[in-house]
Amino acid sequence: LGRYPFLRTDHQSFLRRNNIRSFLGLRMQVAGVDKGAVFFDFRQPRRFSVQDIEAAKILANQAAIAIENATRYEQRSQDIAALEKINKAITTKKLPDVMKLITQQAAELTLADYGALWTLDRAANCLRIGAVSEDRPLKEKVLPLDLEKSTNVQVIRTGEPYLCTDCDADELYLEWFPEMKSTLTVPLRHGGSTMGTLHVESTKQNAFTTYHQGLLQSLADQAAIALYNVGQYDRRIDELEAIAEFQRMVSAIVPMERQLSVVLRAVAKSMSGLMDTDNMYIALYDVQTDMIEFPLYFERERLILKRDKVPGYPASQRKLGERYELTDWIIKNRKPLLIEKDFEQKARRQGIETFNVDTKCWL
Repeated sequence: LGRYPFLRTDHQSFLRRNNIRSFLGLRMQVAGVDKGAVFFDFRQPRRFSVQDIEAAKILANQAAIAIENATRYEQRSQDIAALEKINKAITTKKLPDVMKLITQQAAELTLADYGALWTLDRAANCLRIGAVSEDRPLKEKVLPLDLEKSTNVQVIRTGEPYLCTDCDADELYLEWFPEMKSTLTVPLRHGGSTMGTLHVESTKQNAFTTYHQGLLQSLADQAAIALYNVGQYDRRIDELEAIAEFQRMVSAIVPMERQLSVVLRAVAKSMSGLMDTDNMYIALYDVQTDMIEFPLYFERERLILKRDKVPGYPASQRKLGERYELTDWIIKNRKPLLIEKDFEQKARRQGIETFNVDTKCWL
């Protein structure tokens, strides 16, 4: 042992105490990555042949593989348990509690020091903080989508995960806590739509791997499902309330011809709780006279009762087919029409005349 001064004192004490006269120490590796070391100790001096060393290497690497598999199994069991816990929470807990749980699990399972969940607010064109893994003061709770320096905003722009291995060298990293050295951000996606981001940070450089990315994406998918379910539930409640309100309003109307405008306005008011109705109209078709009438017309929240009195607008009453507008298409084809984008191009393809050049989509 005197030949090896590099051995630590406590290691030398162990060897002397157990009368170890010689030993063979080997690295345990999996795919070239160190997993530990294994030692073969002997109580008499011994020379190790090349064959001895090669055989010991095989045993050491087999041990490394076994340890790696056991570790992965344990980790995977923890991951599955976390996902099951979140699945249960989605159906039993309120959305803020679910988002908090997902964020905490994200930080715990990726061995991160901090985690955050951001939700996308398309109307305000920004990200809003939904939950954090621990109560730490944040510089900002809103991230504008035109922000140039933000990994979260970058993920919203691209729809792809973003791995930052060195915060000090990454131009997109927006510093929240100066001690953080690496981050991983994945999108919250559901049905082809990005709903936010799930973000973790570590005080170590290169702290996250592709395995962590896959795991974090699974958690983000769970968060997206929770957000979608709550959104659908809230929307359904709004729909039912709007329908109930419309029924209450109509049932209170005295059945007189003059009350038609009240009914039409009740329709518009009820619809405003379900979608953007700043620009909308109601058209009535008389089969006997083959006439179309436009008794209610809104543009930019302004009620226009008589379109023919406003320069640039078609008549408030005309024959079906006199102009082949969107309304004529609906009446003749007897089915809905949804144009989500490229309005002018798609309308013209149907042979439809348009008069409002500002229209981007139509239902």
